[in-house]
Amino acid sequence: MRRYWLLAALPFALTACGGNHADAGAAADTAGTAMDTAAAAPVAAPPAQPPAGMDTTHPTVSLMQLGGSGVTGTATFAAMGADSTQVLVMLKGAPAGVHDGHIHKGRCASPDGVAAPLQPITAGADGTGQMTAVVALPLDSIMDGNHVVAYHEAGGSPGKMVTCGDIPAKM
Repeated sequence: MRRYWLLAALPFALTACGGNHADAGAAADTAGTAMDTAAAAPVAAPPAQPPAGMDTTHPTVSLMQLGGSGVTGTATFAAMGADSTQVLVMLKGAPAGVHDGHIHKGRCASPDGVAAPLQPITAGADGTGQMTAVVALPLDSIMDGNHVVAYHEAGGSPGKMVTCGDIPAKM
């Protein structure tokens, strides 16, 4: 059904380009054949490798707001030898103040105990802040599908969580 509207429009397009009606009929037959061939063409599979330039050695986790806090961000991880991991956390939308953060066991839907403390982030008036810390946990153990990065409201001890990101299992 879709190709019929193309066939109906083809004579008008050819007339505008200086073609005649006899050519339009022949072109319509050819267009129908070309469309059938194109519809049968196989679809290319996505590449097996990540795109060039994509850094897969430093996994990044998106931090999502919790409870309508508006606080989001990212956490990026890098192995530091066999026993430590460097963590870079960047927050945005955070109220000004000092926000405590941790790597917790569990998932954001049901976080558990603290696996490692992170450096506090001081958010400025623009709602942004960041920190870099090295934690005494191997990257492989953090990326077991059972850890999260979470930051808490400012002024708490540590206060309720305002942003959280599930750290995926390493593939």
